[in-house]
Amino acid sequence: MTDSIKVKESNVVTMSDGTQCNFGSRANLLATMDIESKTLTFKVATGAVVSWPVEGLEAFSNFQVKVYLYGLLEKIKSSMAGVKVDGLEKAINDHIADIKEGNFNIRSAGSSVSAIGLTMVMKAYALAKGQQQEEFAHFVNLEDPAVIEEVAALWAEKTPSEKRSDRANPFVQYQLAVLEQEANPDAGSEL
Repeated sequence: MTDSIKVKESNVVTMSDGTQCNFGSRANLLATMDIESKTLTFKVATGAVVSWPVEGLEAFSNFQVKVYLYGLLEKIKSSMAGVKVDGLEKAINDHIADIKEGNFNIRSAGSSVSAIGLTMVMKAYALAKGQQQEEFAHFVNLEDPAVIEEVAALWAEKTPSEKRSDRANPFVQYQLAVLEQEANPDAGSEL
């Protein structure tokens, strides 16, 4: 019997700014955000680099900047699905121009943001964080679409290890038990 060893394919491209990026065997687009400079950067496998210094965020906290930039980054990345590699640079620039003009289409335009929804663990995390940290006190309003979006973005940035740690937190566990009891009040009443 022979053992096969999988070797990660590399596709190292020298970018127009002189940096080198490994796009691997399947990626055509790499995207990053720099919170400090409030800049989104998109690197295309053709070597093109598109940087977007996002304006108008001066009054935002670092956390709000992070959530805002993350939303823009994900919006542009998701809009690039199906675009051929040779058309990515133009498509990114066009999409940035549309957003700057105030065009921000959402695929499910008829639904509210709350359709995103939060899992029970995410809700428990939000409630625990909202009750323990004054700057996140608004997290207890789980019906507010802005809160849902903020909690979902914060949770999405966590590593698997951080998520496990948050799930195991006694305050989160307590809130989870309360939520589960509220969702199914008859579950513990059988004697």
